[in-house]
Amino acid sequence: MDPTARFFLCARCLTQVLVCQRCDRGQIYCGAHCAHQTRQQRQREANRRYAKTRNARHKNALRQQRYRQRQRAHSSPNEKKVTDQGSTPVARGDNFVHEPISQPKKRLDAQKPMSSLCVVCGSRCSALVRHDFLSSHRHSRHRCQPKHGIP
Repeated sequence: MDPTARFFLCARCLTQVLVCQRCDRGQIYCGAHCAHQTRQQRQREANRRYAKTRNARHKNALRQQRYRQRQRAHSSPNEKKVTDQGSTPVARGDNFVHEPISQPKKRLDAQKPMSSLCVVCGSRCSALVRHDFLSSHRHSRHRCQPKHGIP
């Protein structure tokens, strides 16, 4: 008999996913790519939030000060000091390049039959699928029984 599987939609790309009971570890993403992309996005957001704090601004100012000191120590006195360069003029009007329109996220296709293979190990799964996690209390119930009358 084929093992049961859990059906879910990837939290990032909304792809339909089946994970067999053996491989189910509570995944919410279809694979490593979506998990990695989400982690990068959350790290960028956390870095932006931190950069707005007083402590972060103070540490950045100290880091920039040390950098300028290193640059002054390694530069020769005859070098021309340029702190900023102007940008090149951009032609507007007929030569204006429009940004490409972002592609919409993948939508679920009701007509497309879902594969009955586990996305992790590729094994065949039962046609009966779960939409939720297995309850953990069912498995740990027998372990909590007192042994030999010891409470």
